Amino acid sequence: KTIANSVNDSKFALDGEGGGHNWDVGMLLKPSARFQLGLAYRSGTDVDYTGKVKFTHPSHLASALSAAMPSSQDGETTLHLPASFNVGALYRFTEAWDASLDLNFVRWSTYDKLVIDLADNLPVDKLTQEKNWENTTVVRLGTSYRLNELTMLRGGFLYDKTPVPDETIDAQLPDNDRLGFSVGFGRTVGRFNLDFSYLFLKFMDRDKDNYVGYTDVTNEFPPTAKSKKDGVVNAADKSMLEFMRGTTYPVGNGTYKSHANLLSVSASIKF
Repeated sequence: KTIANSVNDSKFALDGEGGGHNWDVGMLLKPSARFQLGLAYRSGTDVDYTGKVKFTHPSHLASALSAAMPSSQDGETTLHLPASFNVGALYRFTEAWDASLDLNFVRWSTYDKLVIDLADNLPVDKLTQEKNWENTTVVRLGTSYRLNELTMLRGGFLYDKTPVPDETIDAQLPDNDRLGFSVGFGRTVGRFNLDFSYLFLKFMDRDKDNYVGYTDVTNEFPPTAKSKKDGVVNAADKSMLEFMRGTTYPVGNGTYKSHANLLSVSASIKF
C-alpha cells in the first residue's frame, strides 16, 4: 500500500523517566505426584512519567512552527499498565518428561488513552491520543525432557492476541497477533547450571487503514475542518480524506510486517 509522504511531518518525543509499584499473589497446588496447578494475580501499575517534550520540525517549516510547538518543554503522563491473572498446569508423564499449559488473562482495557500534560501549554494544554485497547489472553505450551542427569531439553509455543483495535492502531506500536516458537537446553556442571534458549516471534501482518494521524494538535478532525471539535468523521470529511489518501495523509497507513529473534543465556550456582 501507499505510505504517506512525511516531508511536512514534525517529530515528537517525550524523553524522561518514571516509576510505579504493584503487588502479586500466587498459589501452587499439587493434587498428585504427577500434576501441579498454579494460580497467580498481578495488580495493575500506574507509572508516573516525567521528562522533556521535544518537537523536531522539518527545516522548511521550523520558523513557522517553533512558536506554537517549541523544541523543548517539560511534560508528564501516567501509563496505566494492566493487571493480569495466570492459570498454569503441569503434568509429569514420566520422571524425565513433563508438559505444561499456561493461560494469561491481561486487562489491557485500562489503556484507554494516552494523555501528555505540557507545562507550557503549547501547542495545547494536553495532547490526547485515544487507544481503547482490549482485554486479551495469552496461551503458552511448554515441555521439557531430561536427557540424562546433566542435560535438560526444552521446547515451547505461544499465541498472544493483540489488544490494539483497528480503529486506533498507529505507527507508534503497530502490534498484531503473534506466534512464538522456542527451544532450549540446560546443562549442569558441578554446582553450576547453564541454560540456553532461543525464541522466534512471528507477528502477523497488520494493515493500518484508519484515520489516526489526521487529527491535528488541537484535536480538530480533520485538520482542515476549522470549526469541528467533536472528533466525528462525517461523509464530507471522509470524502475529503479519501481524496488526500496517498499524498500527504494518512500518517502511517500501510502494511506492517515484523518478527523478532531472542537469544537468552543464564547461569546459576548452588551453594
